[in-house]
Amino acid sequence: MVIGCTKKLLDFLGVKPQKLTAETDPLFSWTANLIILNRRKTLVAVNNATKCCFVLHGLTAKSISKLPELMKDGIRAVLQSEYIASDVIEKYLTDCGENLTFTTTASRSDVAYCNKACARVERFVNLFESDSMFQEKYLPWINDDMIAKEDYSFIYEKLITTLTERYGAPVQSAHVAELEVTLDLLTPCKRTLV
Repeated sequence: MVIGCTKKLLDFLGVKPQKLTAETDPLFSWTANLIILNRRKTLVAVNNATKCCFVLHGLTAKSISKLPELMKDGIRAVLQSEYIASDVIEKYLTDCGENLTFTTTASRSDVAYCNKACARVERFVNLFESDSMFQEKYLPWINDDMIAKEDYSFIYEKLITTLTERYGAPVQSAHVAELEVTLDLLTPCKRTLV
């Protein structure tokens, strides 16, 4: 997995960016930035292919050693928030590889989407829970945006389309409850809620 880091993030991690020898698949590449929200360091990572993002809110110097696991857990959290099937999530994480490769940011458009994601994350900071690093509850809202260059499609649509092309259908899986409600009116009236 390739992480294109901003200079601020590279300085925080204390790593030297590596040079890539071959072109990487954008589906397995992420652009990441470090921002400060409520005096807590927050990593915002955006997938270069789908533009979906996740956050690691409350990073500390101790958590740097766990960053590969935290990144995978963040990816797992964002995919689960979009109801991606667990077997597809595990295939994706396996395809990402075990190692993280830190590089400089790849392109201006990737940085622009990352900055846009950082602005969306800042809108929800007052709702963030201090005991959760991944903020799973707010990921669907953070990713509720449109991709202008992709015929104005939503991020979740691009995510599902891209994963379906890679892993086959169906990539989503969710448990649903169906409830039939009969309203107590003079005229019989029933509604089904899903």
